[in-house]
Amino acid sequence: MNEIQRMQYLSALDVDCYMPRLVLVNAPKAQLCPPVAVMISQTHTKADLAHTSPAVVNAHISTGLLNPVSDVLASLGVESLPPEKIVKQKTTVAEAEVEKPNQNTSIELVQPFSLSLQRIGSLLLVDSRSVDIALPTDRLLHSIAFALGYEHSQIAAAEIFSWPVTASEASVQTIDSVRLDLQAFLDGKLLTNSVEQLLLLGENAAKYFIDKDTLYTDCLYKKVELTSFSITAIVAPSLSHILAEAELKRKFWLAIRDSKKL
Repeated sequence: MNEIQRMQYLSALDVDCYMPRLVLVNAPKAQLCPPVAVMISQTHTKADLAHTSPAVVNAHISTGLLNPVSDVLASLGVESLPPEKIVKQKTTVAEAEVEKPNQNTSIELVQPFSLSLQRIGSLLLVDSRSVDIALPTDRLLHSIAFALGYEHSQIAAAEIFSWPVTASEASVQTIDSVRLDLQAFLDGKLLTNSVEQLLLLGENAAKYFIDKDTLYTDCLYKKVELTSFSITAIVAPSLSHILAEAELKRKFWLAIRDSKKL
């Protein structure tokens, strides 16, 4: 096949580069075409060069007959710039396109924490685990279950959720990322086994589920409607803080007094 016809055929198939692997049996010898670089410099106009197929260009490069860029630009009447000016112009444009970050904005990062999820019948208790206040909370948990009308046998084993899920230094642990992960985690738990009510105990257990514009302190000892989960939650301090501060117990019992077996 004539090489120019081959290039046109490959260009119509959007094939940019072609290299034959083997010669077929009884195939006629390829007919060499005139040097392409000479043809371009003599017969191609500026508009024709813009539509030159990639296959033709690759053939020029492979044959080593392509004229230097400066010579081609000179034949088209275009002035070529020195390499150092081209690099300087590209650097200037790149710097202009990069948006400089606002120095006044700050991202609030989240420190690692753990939550304890425990089912008591149709109730799900989410408690903030406090490392600095290591108190035995089992007896208080059993008292909560008894006060709400549940039996000891209905208390399931606790499940621990630790943040971050994966210890990756490259990931930025922001409040929004924690909120998305925790809400997806809780949604999966509720889909697996639905509950009638939620107890959110502690700041870390509550602030990622309530509305992000609502303060945790404004929701203490109150019922909060979680519209995204279609469930009612009671917000209170963590079990460890209730044990550590005696004045919190009365407020907590008053908050859950009317929540017996909803």
